[in-house]
Amino acid sequence: MKNLIAIFMVLAWRVMFTMMLGRVCGEISAGEVFEEAEWKSVYKVSNPKKALPRKPPTLGEFVVMIAALGGYIDRKNADPPGVKVMWKGMGRMVDFAIAWEAFGR
Repeated sequence: MKNLIAIFMVLAWRVMFTMMLGRVCGEISAGEVFEEAEWKSVYKVSNPKKALPRKPPTLGEFVVMIAALGGYIDRKNADPPGVKVMWKGMGRMVDFAIAWEAFGR
């Protein structure tokens, strides 16, 4: 049980860190925080009709994309994404990144 708690603590830290970094330093590149397979797969799933950009989107934009995978609805007056939608979205992001690498995009 202690090992499981330790793993969940690391995962929870990454989710919280990413969420807060997206709020505070939203102008940095998502490539600074995420692997290439992660940001490319999420970008393509979020924007299926657009071509992949050469450079990663900003972290602020990418956090909203991840949160949308977790159920966040980006409205004009909405609060920024919270931990729960980020947790769900990052779980889906990992699945998409594994598929991205497996099928060789």
